[in-house]
Amino acid sequence: MLAQWPADGPSTGGPTWKPSHPTPVGAVEPWFALTPRVPAVDNRLGTKSDAGVAATLETFGGVTGPSAQVPGSDSTPAVLGGQAVPPGTPSPPSVGEFARYSHARIALDAEGIPTGHQCLLLVAVRALPPREVAAVQIFVGTEHVADDPVTGEDRLALLMDVPDGGRLALDVRLRLVGGPTERLAVLGVAGHLL
Repeated sequence: MLAQWPADGPSTGGPTWKPSHPTPVGAVEPWFALTPRVPAVDNRLGTKSDAGVAATLETFGGVTGPSAQVPGSDSTPAVLGGQAVPPGTPSPPSVGEFARYSHARIALDAEGIPTGHQCLLLVAVRALPPREVAAVQIFVGTEHVADDPVTGEDRLALLMDVPDGGRLALDVRLRLVGGPTERLAVLGVAGHLL
């Protein structure tokens, strides 16, 4: 049976109430953040018990000019394009081979991390017009990890276990896949210690 209001409307006397909207807790604060405007961080200074990290964001094979603009964005992205690899291109034999193609590199060196933690890298990217669809190959060193499609604005995630000893050194590459008109904006990287 449905509750109904009395014929004269809801009662105005007596205890009052109001809806409560809990304040949402913000997103987990990142351990570090990188953007094209602030492409490096080094917070390894501090006490011996602190988990310190040095990280950089580099891009290769960038595009400038009107085709590098990101519609509706106030940020200044790094835009990859012009030297994409064809789909299915195998892993390069050495890291030096990456420089021949459009890609982004995230270098990370962390120490003092307590045992049992993981590092989550979230890379914010956007496929740019005319198609607003792109694809990237993800590598750790020269080891191929995944091929990921990107439609519009997206986040690419990479989760790594921290080795015993608390030291994590990574060289992550995101290589652009497609033809000469492919464009991918790299908006930033957030690293989370879980």
